Amino acid sequence: MSRCRVIVLLALVVAASPPRGIASDAKSDEDRLTKELGGADAERLLTYLRGQLGGPESTKRFAELIEQLGNTNFRTRQEATKKLVEAGPVALPQLKAASTHSDKEVSGRAKRCVNDIQQSPRYDLPVVAIRHLGRVKEKRGVELMLSFLPTSADEPFHADVMEALAGVGVSGQEVHPALTKALDEPKLRAAAVQLLLRRDDPAVRKQMKVYLTDKDPAVRFHVAMNLLKRGDRDAVAALIGVIAEAPTVAFWQQAEETLYALAGDLAPSVEVKGASAADRIDMAQHWSDWWKAKGDQVLLGRKDDHPNDTCIMCETGQVNRVSEWKPEGKPRFDITDLVGPVDARILPGKRVLIAEQNNRKVSERDFNGKIVWEHTFDDGPVSVMRLPNGNTFVATMTRVTEVRRDGEEVYSYLCDPMTTISDANRLSDGRIAIITTDDQVIWLGANGKELKRIDVDSQGALEAQPNGGVLVSQVGTGRITEFDAKYDKVVDLQLDGAWMATKLPDGHYLVASKTRQRMTKVDTKGKVVYEHTVEGNPHAIHWR
Repeated sequence: MSRCRVIVLLALVVAASPPRGIASDAKSDEDRLTKELGGADAERLLTYLRGQLGGPESTKRFAELIEQLGNTNFRTRQEATKKLVEAGPVALPQLKAASTHSDKEVSGRAKRCVNDIQQSPRYDLPVVAIRHLGRVKEKRGVELMLSFLPTSADEPFHADVMEALAGVGVSGQEVHPALTKALDEPKLRAAAVQLLLRRDDPAVRKQMKVYLTDKDPAVRFHVAMNLLKRGDRDAVAALIGVIAEAPTVAFWQQAEETLYALAGDLAPSVEVKGASAADRIDMAQHWSDWWKAKGDQVLLGRKDDHPNDTCIMCETGQVNRVSEWKPEGKPRFDITDLVGPVDARILPGKRVLIAEQNNRKVSERDFNGKIVWEHTFDDGPVSVMRLPNGNTFVATMTRVTEVRRDGEEVYSYLCDPMTTISDANRLSDGRIAIITTDDQVIWLGANGKELKRIDVDSQGALEAQPNGGVLVSQVGTGRITEFDAKYDKVVDLQLDGAWMATKLPDGHYLVASKTRQRMTKVDTKGKVVYEHTVEGNPHAIHWR
């Protein structure tokens, strides 16, 4: 039985396609559709999906049931709850809106309904059907897929619909008429713009550029993100505007992360504060002032040339600090006003993300130590990382959580109280890897359900790898093991005193020894490339 159980799951809309977990298999999708629906032929799937869209009648019925969640009669509340859960994914948009209802009984029951629906076995069946229609290039499914987008509030669901639409709606020089028509639909324009811009066609980009001034910040965001990749400087002002005007945090936090990456060492230090509408207007003004003053110095398309032999280093003990370590030269930052810093990451734009276990806090700071964003937790964080979508993944001693810059938690998975999390990372494919204090590495799916469990020699630390693998450091034995995305060992080294390792771009490992106060670089066979003594006691290190 899994030792990690889900207690809260409230996924909201995100702007870009996030990791979806282990890629779905075409045959398994087809087999499941046959089992659940009696077949996987296109006509059957199209009929099923039409039934999942709902309409005015179902919208009215769900609204009435949601109102009954606050009824004074307990039996009425229970019956309404049951019917909403039985309705399935089609009721989710209204239920999620009701999760912020002023009546606590209504909001509480709506949240439970959302959780129950998302944990039901058939929850993802519509997306399985959509994936299959995309694979078989069923053009009749394009309009249906587009109809799902305004209500696809779950991250993986939205991503799969977009992938299916890209496969069948945009093929070479051919574009499905429904995508072009969707440009005239306010609710669909953002998706249509994303899909049309997948064509590497200068004429299409020129056509889409007019949407940099669209009324919808989501549309401006997607156009600007695409044009920025091609060095269009007009996209910068559009992204800055998104920070102030975006309707959801997903857009503006990604816009800001993109601006930081663009700015590099020229980046300003912009406080998020409470992320209110007024705060975001102030943030946008800071970025606008910066662009006017420094814009002509920014080289678009610049590659982040981060040195190979360097890392961010956390020290705990007599000295609590986060600093840059490199074999030679002065570090770019050395932050000391910390309480138990156990993990940290370097972010673009001269920023550092720090987990302070004893302070029960994660903070984002500039290289001078100024806090620009922070979030507190009920127990001490043990690891932290910034995700591509702008969210922050945090593991505490008892749970793994993903949080947005406005403080909203996307999900929170609580582990069994009989064990403690030693370290955890979200992997590039959406899974979550955890190493526990009872010497096990556990992989969870994006939904928090356990996928795999492996016994190791000791508790320790781990680091996600770009290929979906994970590097595990076992502090009690000095063992460094790298697992690939299929849970197979690809490297297994023994290094006396090893506390934590990070993988460098050249394929070698940089290993910190906390007790022996040294940094050692080794190759994949364990051969020492160099070794340096350090003054402090390195607790955690990461190349980035």
